[in-house]
Amino acid sequence: FVGRWVYLDGRANNISAWFISPILFFVLMLGPLGFLLYLVVRVAVSRQFSADGRSAL
Repeated sequence: FVGRWVYLDGRANNISAWFISPILFFVLMLGPLGFLLYLVVRVAVSRQFSADGRSAL
C-alpha cells in the first residue's frame, strides 16, 4: 500500500521512476525509514521545482 502510494505520488510530482526505484526498495525493506526518506526527497524536489519552475529529476 505505501509502496504504491510512493510510486504514484512520485509520478504525480514528476520524479523519475529510475530515481524512485531505490527509494521503493528502502520503503519495502525498512518500512517507516524508507517512507521518511521518500518524504525528504519529495520536499527537496518540490522546493527545487518551485524555485526554478522545472523538475530537477
